[in-house]
Amino acid sequence: MTDHKINPEKVTKPIQLLAAWLVGLIIVNASFLLAAQQIAKPDWAAAVLVIAAVVNVPVFIGALFLLQTKFRAQIQEDSYYAQYLENERQFTQSSRADAAKVVEQEIAQTAEKIIKSLGAEGRGKEQPIAEILRESQQDLTVAKLGGSRSLAELYVSPDTWVAISRKWAKNESFIRDIEALLEDGLVEKKFRGYKHCKLTPLGIQIAEIAEKQGLLFSQKKPEFWEREHEELADDDA
Repeated sequence: MTDHKINPEKVTKPIQLLAAWLVGLIIVNASFLLAAQQIAKPDWAAAVLVIAAVVNVPVFIGALFLLQTKFRAQIQEDSYYAQYLENERQFTQSSRADAAKVVEQEIAQTAEKIIKSLGAEGRGKEQPIAEILRESQQDLTVAKLGGSRSLAELYVSPDTWVAISRKWAKNESFIRDIEALLEDGLVEKKFRGYKHCKLTPLGIQIAEIAEKQGLLFSQKKPEFWEREHEELADDDA
């Protein structure tokens, strides 16, 4: 047993944790089987220990498989995991930038079609027409997402966002709501989960317009909003 001694201070890499798990499995199972061999009465106690030792093996293998597949990135060394997070952040930003370019291209193409349909009257009016189309796109976004609760939370009460995101983290409606904002570029986040979300410049712009039009969630459901934030304040106290 002494050959399998684990020194916690030497476990500095995630992959070493897996090795520590394996050693821990061997030690625990060996302890169970040794104890079962020594127990004479009651009879069921030895049986329970043997069953536990057998069950431990597939449980461990399942956990190991999960780590090597779903959480493979997280069990890398710190330097590699930091690079993974940076690459993920850059990819997200690039995707949103590409989406913004697509919108601008669509606006330019639509403006060009309008100008062609107007003929001589449309010459020199490219910029005003493009601005009208941008405002129209903006109005559609306000109509679509202006009443989002997550938008209101991040705009009106960003200080309570962490508590809100923790409370509603497993709520499907909350997840759909914040994901819609992320998809349309109104919100950006760091790391996994939603605790580190914040509004983008576009998100702030949409929230300001929604506020002027009285569309914010906090404006449409003030009683629920106040009650929810009073509860958050009581929890913090």
